[in-house]
Amino acid sequence: EAIRAAVNTIEAKAAYDGDCHELFNRVALQDRSIWYDLTDEKWRAVRMTSSGWQVINDPPILFTRHDHQKSQVEPAKDGDVWRIFDFIPITDENTQLLLLAYLISSFVPNIPHPVVVVHGPQGSGKSSVFRVIRRLIDPSITETLSFPRETNELIQKLSHHWFCPFDNVTSLQ
Repeated sequence: EAIRAAVNTIEAKAAYDGDCHELFNRVALQDRSIWYDLTDEKWRAVRMTSSGWQVINDPPILFTRHDHQKSQVEPAKDGDVWRIFDFIPITDENTQLLLLAYLISSFVPNIPHPVVVVHGPQGSGKSSVFRVIRRLIDPSITETLSFPRETNELIQKLSHHWFCPFDNVTSLQ
């Protein structure tokens, strides 16, 4: 009983007097740096600044993790962002530029992000586009999501996913 009372006291002190640390989902902003959680077992993150990026072990950011999240591959210094169009069949240069701007803005926290609307006839690859974008921004075992009927379900999905690729949505209220 004495141990239980001591544990309760310590828990109460931690809850009410302890330091408060914000948890982030996949992307965070701190000290003029953008942090991207690789969600790997080493708890590494990519730190992005105006002068470049690097992979950091033990970042100063606390990221929350959910069961559906998958690890992101470690980025390559010599990557080519335009190679995405080897996997997404968009040939119009203006549309390509719009998608690249969206992808880059997806790594910027604390700003309003547009809703991606992919349209076309059945079999045109809309779901495949969502899967490619999902793997780049927020890898998950659930590559596309169904739009929930209840507001509470929507709130939960939005809080557990950095990118929400709602597939086969016929209308939005």
